[in-house]
Amino acid sequence: NINYTNKVASGASCALGLFGSVYYPDGICNPVIKNLTLNNCTFKGGTNDGNRVGALAGFAARTDISGITITNCTVEGSVNPATSTKTFIGGLVALIEGYSKVSGCSISGSTINYNPTSANNCHMGGLVGRSHTCEISDCIVDNCTLSSNYSETVGGIVGFVYSTTINNNRVKGNTTLSGNTTESFCRMGAIYGGSESDMSTSTFTNNHYDYGVTLSYTHSGGTATANGYTKRGYTKIQLD
Repeated sequence: NINYTNKVASGASCALGLFGSVYYPDGICNPVIKNLTLNNCTFKGGTNDGNRVGALAGFAARTDISGITITNCTVEGSVNPATSTKTFIGGLVALIEGYSKVSGCSISGSTINYNPTSANNCHMGGLVGRSHTCEISDCIVDNCTLSSNYSETVGGIVGFVYSTTINNNRVKGNTTLSGNTTESFCRMGAIYGGSESDMSTSTFTNNHYDYGVTLSYTHSGGTATANGYTKRGYTKIQLD
C-alpha cells in the first residue's frame, strides 16, 4: 500500500506518469501494480514524439493493474506537442496494450486536459487514453472533467478501444466531457469515444453512466450535432 500525495511531475519524456513505462521486455511474467493511492498530484507532458501522459503510467504492456485510487489529480498533455504522432492522455494510463488487465480502479475529482497551441490529434479517456488487446473491468470515473482541443476521441472510461473487453464500469456524478476544435469531427462517448471500425474484436457488458454526465462539443467553423451511435454510451459528434 503506497500513498503518493501533493507531487508535481512534468517534462519531455515520451511516457510520463508515476511510472513512465511499465512492461516486461521478454514477456516471461507480467508486472503487477496494485493498492496504490495518488492524491492531489499533477502530471504534465512536455514536447516529444509520442506524448503519452497518465497519472499512473504513460505506457503499460502485459501489466496487471488493480486497486488504484486517484483523487483530485491533474493530467495534462503538452501545449506544444510533436506533430508527427498522436497524443494519448488518460486519468490512469495513457496507452495500454499487450494483454494487460485493469480492474477495481477509481478516478475521482480529477481534471484531464489537452489544449495544445497547434493541431495534434489525441485519444483521451477518464481512465485510459487508448487500449489495445486488454481487459478493463469494475472501474469508476466520478466527478471528473475531461477537456480537449483537437481530440480525435474522448471517452469517460476509454478514448479509443481496439480488441478490448470492457465490463462493469461506471461513469458517475457530474463528470463532463468537452471539446473545441477546427477538426471536421470528434468521436465522443460517456463510456468510450471510438473503436475499430466494425467492433468485431471488442466487447462491452454492463457498463453504466449517470444522468449527470454531460458531453459537449463546439467547432469554430460550424454547428456540431450528435449522429447516432448512442449505444453503450457512445455518441459521435460530427459537423453537419
